[in-house]
Amino acid sequence: MEISSCLPLLLKIFPTTLLMLRWKAIYLMGYALHLCVESTLRQAHDLGYNTHVIYDASAAFTREQQTAFVNDIVPFYGRAVTTQDFLKSAN
Repeated sequence: MEISSCLPLLLKIFPTTLLMLRWKAIYLMGYALHLCVESTLRQAHDLGYNTHVIYDASAAFTREQQTAFVNDIVPFYGRAVTTQDFLKSAN
């Protein structure tokens, strides 16, 4: 199972463990931005994580949904970053 598909479960069952492991930032990407990614984004934010959505490595059902998600939802719960931004921060 990929970490991205089990992250909501990890956040629900082991929130203290993740914080003890010093996970401070969570980077999300995936399909169905306004459904799956958004619910995980909100949950991680509510638990105190710095949340980031790698928007150019994600998709929605339409371009309009993707644009609306990045412009209208993400700013309330985290940051939208590019793949290049993510790779630079990983170094």
